[in-house]
Amino acid sequence: MIIRETKADELKAARDAWEAEYDKAEAEYDAQEQKYEDALYTIMHNIEDEIKNQLSDLDIEHLEITADPFGGSFGTQFKTGVKFEYGETYDHKTSLKWSAKIYIDNSGNVIKETSSWSGLEATTDELISDLKNSVQIIERIMNLDWETIILNAEASRPKRKDFITGFGPSRRDRPDFESQIAQAEVDDIIGTDKLIKGYSIPNMGYRYTVTGYYKIHSQTPKRLVVSFIPERYIENKDKDEYSQYINRELDYTQQISKDKFFKDCLAAPVETIEI
Repeated sequence: MIIRETKADELKAARDAWEAEYDKAEAEYDAQEQKYEDALYTIMHNIEDEIKNQLSDLDIEHLEITADPFGGSFGTQFKTGVKFEYGETYDHKTSLKWSAKIYIDNSGNVIKETSSWSGLEATTDELISDLKNSVQIIERIMNLDWETIILNAEASRPKRKDFITGFGPSRRDRPDFESQIAQAEVDDIIGTDKLIKGYSIPNMGYRYTVTGYYKIHSQTPKRLVVSFIPERYIENKDKDEYSQYINRELDYTQQISKDKFFKDCLAAPVETIEI
């Protein structure tokens, strides 16, 4: 048996090749971005370790330190920001749950902010001791040499262009393969014994939308000559009664615009059968 490659087959191959190329480009771009972010976060982890070192004589069990390469902005460029979180919301071992943030503003100045998201709890010796510990930590944090810490981080910050050589792929550039394949599938079955799955439209005499199959007899540049056979007829095609219904529907043809057919009638993905 000779298998003829159709236009639809060619389009499917082109679609698969496009998707494979896209996936490859996306994977390469993602790998470049990951290397860039890994380099950034290596610097951030070094900052975190340095700060922990400088606070090592204090009790920082409840203190979380996070250095973030995207923590602040200077003009259109992100700059290093450091955030501190002391205590968790439902932790009753800390007297006050607070946070602090250090970052660079748009003028290049180091900004220090503090806030609290809980009321003070200082009813026991343990909680009072913890409050004193908090004050010591905050005092030490505020007096760290932030200009040096952040400027050193900025000096060692890698440039994005050294890791990422171009733009990521865009699916906006993807051809509409589905429409092209559907058109080719229709072209391939015109005048054959194949039927293509779809839905009825009101001017076919059905009160409601009916699932079925189209026989496409011929076409003009803008219109198709079709017959429509409800799905239940096809499911029972071997019964004499339904066989007669199918022949009756095949004898009844009407014209439909191609735009209407592809927009409202054709099922996706394309499905064909032979009777």
